[in-house]
Amino acid sequence: MPSRRAICSDAGELAVWIDGGERDSEELARTFADRVERSGSHVHLVRRQVADSRIAALASDNPAPIEIELRVHAVRGATIHWSLDHLLMPDAMASEQGVGQGINRMRVHEGTLSAP
Repeated sequence: MPSRRAICSDAGELAVWIDGGERDSEELARTFADRVERSGSHVHLVRRQVADSRIAALASDNPAPIEIELRVHAVRGATIHWSLDHLLMPDAMASEQGVGQGINRMRVHEGTLSAP
């Protein structure tokens, strides 16, 4: 039996970009897949979490540091912008369900840095 994968709500996106140029981003979310499990003589199809790339809250019991590599090609000294957005659901899912960006996406933090 083939398994399906689904990304759940409560996702995020970390993005970097340069003005008028490249943009790179990483989706931060929990991913689930349907699994066949046996219980005695019964077989059940259950959805289980298979991955979690979200950033732990600072107040959580285990706010482990993570490294995410995003790339944009910028000339020395160019301004690189970055942002972290909270998403109610991934953009594609929001679009399919008619949920606009203004409702689906909330900016959590943003900043700039200079290219070395």
